[in-house]
Amino acid sequence: MTEPPDADRRPRLVVAGAAGHDLIYRVAAFPARGSKTVAADFASVGGGSAANAAVAARRLGASVRLVCPLGDDMVGAMIARDLATEGIDLAAIVIAGGHSPVTAAIVEADGERTVLSWRTPGGPPPPIPDPDGLAAGSDAVLADDRFLDFVAPLLAAARHHGRAAVLDGDRADGLPPSALAMPSHAILSAACLAATTGLGDPADGLRAAARMTDAFLAVTLGARGVVWLDRAGAIRHLAAPAITAVDTLGAGDVFHGAFALALAEGRPEAEALGFATVAAALKCRRFGGRAEAPTRAELDAFLRDRTD
Repeated sequence: MTEPPDADRRPRLVVAGAAGHDLIYRVAAFPARGSKTVAADFASVGGGSAANAAVAARRLGASVRLVCPLGDDMVGAMIARDLATEGIDLAAIVIAGGHSPVTAAIVEADGERTVLSWRTPGGPPPPIPDPDGLAAGSDAVLADDRFLDFVAPLLAAARHHGRAAVLDGDRADGLPPSALAMPSHAILSAACLAATTGLGDPADGLRAAARMTDAFLAVTLGARGVVWLDRAGAIRHLAAPAITAVDTLGAGDVFHGAFALALAEGRPEAEALGFATVAAALKCRRFGGRAEAPTRAELDAFLRDRTD
């Protein structure tokens, strides 16, 4: 078991990408088209891949600065207020105009989620101010793939300064090879890896992706755990803890936040993947999106109980 650092020695993360607000409905089964359904439960919580990862890392012991575009609107103010309550440093938020992102999510009895998102159409947000300074002042950088042009300078600066530069690859239509070349570590969803490489088998996909990048590569498989390509070129697999899933919304974001934190703490990649797998599994045990991301005390207690 590892205790979180004291406040003045917390690992410093910079997390960049999307922040939004989620309206989450829990139902027994996905509603039929044209029907009217009363949800069994409801939650209105902050969302967005980068913001979720930032909150997860903060609860697990990191000092976190979030870099994300928000609209100058009531939803943006609500998003910022919620993040500040979690202890996230918002000094680098970019006000991009338009409407801040909102999402409706339907969570079924087995925890599976269906997501409908909206954000103001248009070009990329304004550039990140001083990406070099942000990276130099961090122990690790994490970026999602929502705005690749937006996060690219920050990932490049992190690599320049010898920091871990982690990319969360979750695009269902895949990533261009240029995006895979940006990070030092790329953790992809199964759908993103398959679309990026054209290969459905995770092991084959990782080997193909390795020909596009020098980054450490892994693919998350939900309840089946995580598969990665180790530094010797071998395919390795780690099973996820056996839990009863109630809500998988945000689990991948929790995984990425925990993984980046573990790297910032100096853990080896395989150990960091294990840490992240447990954090994501614990999030799935409760309904409520990122509001149910685990604390470090909860994670340590779970690991202690498994050891005992």
